[in-house]
Amino acid sequence: LKNLGILDLGSNRLVSLPEGVFDDLKNLGILDLGSNRLVSLPEGVFDDLKNLGILDLGSNRLVSLPEGVFDDLKNLEWLVLYNTSLSSLPPGVFDNTPKLKYLYLDSNSLSSLPPGIFENLLDLHTLGTSGNRFDCIPLNAFGSRTDDFSNILINRTDNKITLCS
Repeated sequence: LKNLGILDLGSNRLVSLPEGVFDDLKNLGILDLGSNRLVSLPEGVFDDLKNLGILDLGSNRLVSLPEGVFDDLKNLEWLVLYNTSLSSLPPGVFDNTPKLKYLYLDSNSLSSLPPGIFENLLDLHTLGTSGNRFDCIPLNAFGSRTDDFSNILINRTDNKITLCS
């Protein structure tokens, strides 16, 4: 399967992923793991997916993410983490995903965002945040960046989200 480009494992009631399950899938561009029952991810599970552009982990039961889980996903542009039960994000979890344009964190249990969590996402276009426990996105979530964030669509269904200091 070394030339596999798309792998759709969505809606299969998966509760876990074995270590090394995606090893050698270096050409994989799209991985759909959405709408399963995953409660955790093995460390290094995505390490061989150097060309992955889209990763859907939405609608799972992930309470947390391992540190560095996305570190080797340098070409990732879409990351779906909505409705996964996340209560926190590891600091720096998106630091090595410089091409990320669409990030969906909607419908989780996040009460805050780590400082600098979005600092390296210079191409970020859409940030989904609805259905979490915070009322505003702190400017320090963007680290030392002083950009005009008006180009980022902060997709919030109740339209109450704001940037705050």
